[in-house]
Amino acid sequence: MMGMPAMHYAPSKDATVPSIAGGALWADEINSRFYAFGGYHVTGDPPSFLTWSYDTSRDMWEKVTTTGDATTYVAHGMSAIAPDAGKAFYLGGYHDNTTNRGWTATRRYTPNLVEFDLVGRRYTNHSGPDSDGRGEGLMVFIPASNSGLLIYFGGVLQSQVDGKVAGVSATPRSFS
Repeated sequence: MMGMPAMHYAPSKDATVPSIAGGALWADEINSRFYAFGGYHVTGDPPSFLTWSYDTSRDMWEKVTTTGDATTYVAHGMSAIAPDAGKAFYLGGYHDNTTNRGWTATRRYTPNLVEFDLVGRRYTNHSGPDSDGRGEGLMVFIPASNSGLLIYFGGVLQSQVDGKVAGVSATPRSFS
């Protein structure tokens, strides 16, 4: 087709790189890397949390060392990147036996926001905008004000009181 960008395919990964779905792939354009975050494990028990990165200049996947707050796998949350700040974000998502080894409770959505410094490779966990779990919506970063805005739309909310899951109204919420 005329005017379409060329398609590029990443090479296959070896068996040490986990097969996950429902996570995020954060692009660090400055350093020519992608970072895989979150997701549920398609086969077998989920391993302990690791951060995997695809180095486009070396054409390979590798585990990378991170600092900061401890984090775990979480699936079907909302993701956004602030490219000029070198930060990536993941809001909400769920925990269950496909995301966390040994999980025996019912699926539980989290209200928390994970921030990842793409350059310093540092995780920071923030409490959510309220105590209700959320996921499966859309989040965007808007480069407004001094630090920018994260705005999410739609998805589901899970009550911390009774565990019921319901769709979110069309009213957008934001926090900075």
